[in-house]
Amino acid sequence: HQNLLRDILITYACSYSGSDRIGYVQGMSDLLSPFLITTGGDEADAFWLFAHFMETKKRNFLEDGSGMRVQLETMRRLLQATDPTLHAHLTRMDALNLFCCFRWFLVAFKREFNTADTCLLWEVVETRWAAGGADFLYFVALAILDEHRDAILRCLLTFDELLKYVNDLSQTLPVNATLEAAELLFLRF
Repeated sequence: HQNLLRDILITYACSYSGSDRIGYVQGMSDLLSPFLITTGGDEADAFWLFAHFMETKKRNFLEDGSGMRVQLETMRRLLQATDPTLHAHLTRMDALNLFCCFRWFLVAFKREFNTADTCLLWEVVETRWAAGGADFLYFVALAILDEHRDAILRCLLTFDELLKYVNDLSQTLPVNATLEAAELLFLRF
């Protein structure tokens, strides 16, 4: 599948009109690979699914980083409103830039869940099934932080510890419980 990944990404970056201002950026293969797997390697279907998906994700890959900054700032404000104690702790840790969440938003949690669970999460968000629609990803992030809140507050004192802890959560998160918790957070908000 590596050759197909490369071919699709080159086609997208060089000739698809929706790829304006971004070209190829690291992380795009993370977003493409589930489509390649679910289409059984069908290059055309995977390309069009990826191109459509990128319409909602291309801000993540803007050269100036503005799309990611906006998302992390939105996440910071939501965390402040929903969990002032955790927000204050992250402030003390000098982690309020929320770089620990950067990968989550860049690749839409693709590295946090296995492929089947990633596809389920994306389906829930993209079909607007869950409360909150596209903004639901913020509540997925809040749900993960909330699930690990006690460990973060009691055991983590530095930005580096937090970043390592969050990165180590990769492939250990239960998607259904996370989605349920995210929806409850959204409904409470």
